[in-house]
Amino acid sequence: MIGVAGQGHDENDMQVVDPAVAGHEEEITERADVWDQVRSVLTEVRAVLRNDRTMHRALTLLVECDGQVGMAARRLGVSEPVVREARRETVQLAVVVQRARKLHDEGAPVTLGALVSCLPKEVGAWTRVIALEAAHAGGFGKVAPEQIASATGWSYSTARQRLARTSRVLSIARTIAEQGVLTS
Repeated sequence: MIGVAGQGHDENDMQVVDPAVAGHEEEITERADVWDQVRSVLTEVRAVLRNDRTMHRALTLLVECDGQVGMAARRLGVSEPVVREARRETVQLAVVVQRARKLHDEGAPVTLGALVSCLPKEVGAWTRVIALEAAHAGGFGKVAPEQIASATGWSYSTARQRLARTSRVLSIARTIAEQGVLTS
């Protein structure tokens, strides 16, 4: 028999449930809050990814294939490097979105240093290298791919692509840090 605490039941004869004690419902609610945050961040990431297929590939890898690149590649019918790139790009943008939101929520000044702090050290660390090179040159408008290639040892083409990508990612971070969101 089950009774409710405080209702005059003999605790020796029945299991007593105390509704004031935190239970699994609270844990589920907390997880719902986490899922709301994840959904919100992924909504922003989806808006800034230039290709819905990238998001689909990353989510297939992360959710359906439990991080198994080979399995996701087979399921999606693409090569493993394509799946890894989708994961890298999606995770990188999720980190940037989350950190930029934190800047906004804290009311921190949106400086180049603050924006660089939004860039991941863990994934796509080259974005930080380029941002710092651009800062040393006096801004993105003043740094050329040749300078980036010379400083990093990358090819001109790689430096040009990464310079453009870093500029775009920092622009996204700035918008979110200033406005709180990128999309409505």
